[in-house]
Amino acid sequence: MFVRSKNCVNEVSCEATALLQYEPLMIPGLLQTPEYARAVIEATGSGLSEDEVDALVASRISRQSVLTKRQSLQLHVLVEEDALNRPFGDAGVLARQLRHLADIATRPNIILQLLPTETGLRAGLHGAFVVLEYDDEPSLVWLENQLASVFLEEDEQIEGYLASWNDMVARARTADESAELICKMVV
Repeated sequence: MFVRSKNCVNEVSCEATALLQYEPLMIPGLLQTPEYARAVIEATGSGLSEDEVDALVASRISRQSVLTKRQSLQLHVLVEEDALNRPFGDAGVLARQLRHLADIATRPNIILQLLPTETGLRAGLHGAFVVLEYDDEPSLVWLENQLASVFLEEDEQIEGYLASWNDMVARARTADESAELICKMVV
């Protein structure tokens, strides 16, 4: 997911060094607990067998290792507050997911900010996106939906998404305010 295929000499030189991720509907995959990931995959993957669900959950959780490697990925996430109230799985799944978020948000390579519902109309209403940043390559924007994913690489496309990102960061709660709100939701 984080490897750039264009002009890659080797995998290490092509890895993204930072992700800017906006998610309006759920907790992003890199921050999901296994049981939350399972609930999301089961809810969105109609017709999947139990083995397929197991494989997708394992794959999603294994990708999280990019956050704990020696030279770990820098991750800045904006999540809509409403996503933290949307139940996935049984009642305990969301509570455990919120505890996990509170813990993971203390890592030095992760910034988690919540976008309050009352911010109203804003640039992010067009949907989720990820900006992949590289040390020696131009950034990319990754869009994903139920049937496909696409990478945008034109300068004006990337600039448009970065403008949306900056607008939402300015409207979001700070990382400290976000962590405090998550901790209040856990109790």
